[in-house]
Amino acid sequence: MKPVDVTDVALVAELRAAAEQSAAELADWQLRANEALATAEALRQRVAELEAEVETLRCGDLQAFIEHDLEPDRHEAFEAHLARCRSCEECLALDQVLRTRVSEISARAKAKERS
Repeated sequence: MKPVDVTDVALVAELRAAAEQSAAELADWQLRANEALATAEALRQRVAELEAEVETLRCGDLQAFIEHDLEPDRHEAFEAHLARCRSCEECLALDQVLRTRVSEISARAKAKERS
């Protein structure tokens, strides 16, 4: 049997300690990565909530849009909103129908006055 070299035993102990340290550091990094992923997901959800709130607030621009009373940047933003918001799209369509009918009724009333 070959005698055990003390330097081999010390080297093995040193390697084990380094491996344990690396494993501990890896576990710490994994924990941090999981926390970062959870934070990122929470931020994504908050952004989605804020985007929904902005879309809802944009609905408040409908009347000003109809009356051509929005600044150019808000007008453009509302047009983009309109492409996504069925409620505003339906309200705008209804407004157009009502304005057409009011114009027709007004034209008939004026025609009756002339005759």
